[in-house]
Amino acid sequence: MIEFKNDKARETYQNVDDRLKCAVYECSKWCDKRKLPFVITRCIDEMIPGVSKTNIHADGRAIDISVIHWTTDDIDDFVYDMNELFSDSIGAYSLTDKKPRFVVYHNAGAGWHMHLQVRK
Repeated sequence: MIEFKNDKARETYQNVDDRLKCAVYECSKWCDKRKLPFVITRCIDEMIPGVSKTNIHADGRAIDISVIHWTTDDIDDFVYDMNELFSDSIGAYSLTDKKPRFVVYHNAGAGWHMHLQVRK
């Protein structure tokens, strides 16, 4: 089940890229099977000075999800499974190695989370 951290995440989700919405639905089903929360914390948002490297959130091509109550195995499995499923077809290209990735698990300054992203 898709949940939202706050009203801003819920409201801005309506305007994210349709490819991302379809993938998010599949991601939430994966979480449901494991009884994991799927909480969207950030969708369309301005670039954060000193943190954001691209305008992917501002463009509506990325969302962040919380990993609170997830184990390390849950995180590793999700990253692997969702990248296998979506990276080659819709994943955004990495700035560092130019490979497509749909899911990135990172801490960009606001805590560890999953960053789900699609290419232009």
